[in-house]
Amino acid sequence: TDIEGKPRDSSPDIGAYEYDNQIPVELTSFTATSQNGKMILNWATATETNNLGFEIERASLSATPVQKWEQIGFREGNGTTTEPKEYSFIDDVYLVKSTKILYRIKQIDFDCSFKYSDVVEVEVMPTQFELSQNYPNPFNPSTTISYSMPFSSFVTLKVFDILGNEIRSLVNEEKSEGNYEVEFNAANLPSGVYFYRLQIANFNETRKMVLMK
Repeated sequence: TDIEGKPRDSSPDIGAYEYDNQIPVELTSFTATSQNGKMILNWATATETNNLGFEIERASLSATPVQKWEQIGFREGNGTTTEPKEYSFIDDVYLVKSTKILYRIKQIDFDCSFKYSDVVEVEVMPTQFELSQNYPNPFNPSTTISYSMPFSSFVTLKVFDILGNEIRSLVNEEKSEGNYEVEFNAANLPSGVYFYRLQIANFNETRKMVLMK
């Protein structure tokens, strides 16, 4: 019998598909778009053979190292078909604290063989103003400051010493909606506590950071 338990013909040759460990599912597209705090994932196949289904996996990408992949959903496949099929999945990322998200699909066969799709990277569009804690903190001599804004506005981002004296102006210009990262290099400053303040429209927030040489 062959790998599916079906009788062979008289030929001693093994079918080509039995040499190949890759899943015989032809994925033709895989996209992800951000919309109102949700990620809309869409993918399509041209043909499918013994397709059990698709696990959807997500990982966060931000100033900190990439988090490990986690399964967030499953979509049942269409078994064996020569007709194109389309799939979709909605991921609610409103509470995900990351500026970018990675997605991939794990296609699984009925015999538990599997294959991963290419990775899709999507920027999370902010729904509110936010100033993140700098990373790393404490730092020496550079650190990254991240902030998000849901609409275009004039932005100022300044650094102050512990006495309230302005040390550096990092941003002082009009910015469009999105997520931003700014590097602060304090190579010429002494060790100590510093503050950075973000002002956008009616939003005003200050955070503390520590330079430790």
